[in-house]
Amino acid sequence: MILTAEQKQQLWTYVISAWGQATGGDLPGARQALAEIDRHIPGVLNAELSLLRHSRGDADGRVVAIPPTETDVLSFQLRDTVNENHDAYGLIKPRITPEVIETSIARTINEFQPGYHRDNIRKDLPHVMVLSTGRCGTVSLFRLFEQSRLLAYHTYWYHVSRAARFDMLCRMLTGELGDQWAMQEWCQTRAAEWLGAVNVGRPMVGLNHGDTIFAPVFAAVHPQSKFVYLRRNPEEVFVSFFDKDQWGTGNIQLQPLLCAFDPDFSYRRCGYDVPTNLAWYLYFTDAFCRCFGRVLNDRFIEIDANKLFAQDRGEIERLITFTSSELDLDDAVEHFAVKINQKADRGHHTEHEIAAAFDVYNTALAKIKETGRL
Repeated sequence: MILTAEQKQQLWTYVISAWGQATGGDLPGARQALAEIDRHIPGVLNAELSLLRHSRGDADGRVVAIPPTETDVLSFQLRDTVNENHDAYGLIKPRITPEVIETSIARTINEFQPGYHRDNIRKDLPHVMVLSTGRCGTVSLFRLFEQSRLLAYHTYWYHVSRAARFDMLCRMLTGELGDQWAMQEWCQTRAAEWLGAVNVGRPMVGLNHGDTIFAPVFAAVHPQSKFVYLRRNPEEVFVSFFDKDQWGTGNIQLQPLLCAFDPDFSYRRCGYDVPTNLAWYLYFTDAFCRCFGRVLNDRFIEIDANKLFAQDRGEIERLITFTSSELDLDDAVEHFAVKINQKADRGHHTEHEIAAAFDVYNTALAKIKETGRL
């Protein structure tokens, strides 16, 4: 579905209004705003189910996200409730320390208190979350899983604020797990989707790479959930991000931060260039996912994205079996013959520019491997 700029602006007005009213306790006002969205795009948002992002209750049906295209993604990022600190004094730069990350993951799974989000779940299902860096085939995997018994989501109506994503990142790096506001915000952005999956009796599979840092929260809320780490050759991921300008401004991507909990969360971005940020991001994501796998054991599998696109039958069969997606192996192998979301038209850097950026990337990566930080 392609919407005009005017339609998107109308949706933005109602979506943000509904969220603000619901978080403020005005559920009737939120219901009215959500009903307006249903009027603009019938049958996708489900007003009553969406209210359960913010309250205890019950509702039928499901939420339908607008599938992504190569040029258009319809979703809304929540506004920050924590502003970036203008002063770096008193902030620390955490190291990427696997022992700390692993302990943080395990503690989050054991200590997170989901409250009404857990109460609203009528039946536990073996939901699947795909962890990744992005630019590694998640859209292709989404299109494959659309044909399966799993209810597939790549885009969502809501995404957490930048500050919430950064808060969760810093808690995983430091082990400071006291305040759970960011975890609660993330649950609100996903609750209607997983409740809808229960309503239709189909496990969901989430494939948005921005959710990777919140995997411990998903594991805590859903005790039968399973996790796929979709890993592509990091050098190829770097080139895809850099050449196609998919890193953007870095406003929401995980990146090296200065931070503190004193007692509230505060942060400041370090201001590194894109190749340096990418080196940190790709290294951290791999470390985090491997730590997560050690904690989850048999609820976790690593899948080689390069093998999927090489149509490796063994790797594709491992994916189908682990996710219980009931896909036909021959059909799945054929699916990976076609590239999806390649964004080939967006590559515009010269070979010299890519090579120069790659040198910066490698220099930064060497320092991170040696010291755990930049």
